Amino acid sequence: PDQGQADAINKGFQKATGQILAWLNSDDLYLPGAVSQAVSQLEQDPGLGLVFGNALSANADGYLLNQLLFDDWGLEDLLQFKIICQPAVFMRREALQKVDYLDPEYHFFLDHQLWIRLAMKNRIRHIPAFWAVSRYHLEAKNITMAPRIGGEVGKILDWVEDQPDLARIFTQDRNKILAGAEQITARYLLDGGKPGGALIHYFKAARYWLPSLAGFWHRFLFAGLSLIGLGFMGNWYYHWKKLKQDHSQFRKSLENWPGINF
Repeated sequence: PDQGQADAINKGFQKATGQILAWLNSDDLYLPGAVSQAVSQLEQDPGLGLVFGNALSANADGYLLNQLLFDDWGLEDLLQFKIICQPAVFMRREALQKVDYLDPEYHFFLDHQLWIRLAMKNRIRHIPAFWAVSRYHLEAKNITMAPRIGGEVGKILDWVEDQPDLARIFTQDRNKILAGAEQITARYLLDGGKPGGALIHYFKAARYWLPSLAGFWHRFLFAGLSLIGLGFMGNWYYHWKKLKQDHSQFRKSLENWPGINF
C-alpha cells in the first residue's frame, strides 16, 4: 500500500541496499551499457550527486520516435523547466537521503522537483550517451491529466520563491523561469489534445522571454494549425523528422529487445 507514485518509489529507495539509486517505470527501458556507464561516472567523481544521459522516445507499439538530447544543465537550467528524461538519471544514495527523497506532494513533476533539490546541494553532470528509452503513449498521466499540469508548475514556482537559496536566482532569471513554466505547460496541453490552451501559454512564454521562441516555434505552429483543423500538417512534419533520425547506432544493440521497433 502507498500514497501515490512518489511514496511508492520512496519505499523502494528505502529498501534498496546499493549506493547508487534510480527508478525505471514499467514501460521504459535502459539501453545497453547505461548502468555501467552511470556507475563509472559516479565512482570516478565522488563529488557528483546525480548524472543523466540522453534518451530515445518510443510510442506504445515500441517504434522509436525521437532522440532526446540534453546539455550539461545545472540548477539555473532546471529552474527554467529544462526537463531531463527521468529513466536516464542515476543518483548517489547519500545525496538522495540528504534531500529526503521524492516529495509526495507532487504527482506530475515529482522527478523534476527532486532534480532541483539535488542540484541545490550537489554537482550534477550530463553524460552525452544514450541511456534509456522513454515510452510515450496516450494513457500516460501527463497526457490524460494535461489540464492539471499548470497547477503543479505553479506549485513549483511558489515553492522556489519560498526557498532562500532559490529566491535570488528566481529574481535574477524571473522572465526566463516564467517563460519556461509557460512553455512546459503548453507542451503538455498540446500533447493532451488542448491546442487552444497550449497556444495561449506559448504566447505567454514568448512574451516573458522572446528568445525562447526559437526552441518551440514548431510546436507553437503545430498548436495553431491544430486549432484550425490543420493539425495533420504538423503530423507530416513530425513524420518527416522521424524519417531523418538516424537510429543505426541502436539497431544492433536493441535487435533482441522485445517491443522495440525501427
